[in-house]
Amino acid sequence: MVETRLQERSLTEQVDEIRSLHELLAAEFKSRADSLDSRFDRLEALMFNTSSQHQAPGKAPMDPSPQTPLHPKPTTRPTRSDRPLQQWTRSP
Repeated sequence: MVETRLQERSLTEQVDEIRSLHELLAAEFKSRADSLDSRFDRLEALMFNTSSQHQAPGKAPMDPSPQTPLHPKPTTRPTRSDRPLQQWTRSP
C-alpha cells in the first residue's frame, strides 16, 4: 500500500509539473506569436510607405511585378510537325 501511495504522489507531481510546463510554453508561444505579428505589421507598413514614395503624384501605381520573373516562361520548342521536312539523299 505504501508503494501505491508513493506512486500516486509521484504521478500527481508529474501531472502538476506537466501542467506548469504547459502554461509556460503556452505563454512563450503567445509572446512569440505577438512578436511575429508586430514585426509583420512593421514590415507591411515599411513596404507600403516605400512603394508609395516611389510613385509620382498623379501617376499610376508602380507595377509590382519584377523585371525578371522568378519562374521564367517555358520556351516553346517546335514540334515535328512545325519543322520543315528533311530530304535525305544518298551519298555516292
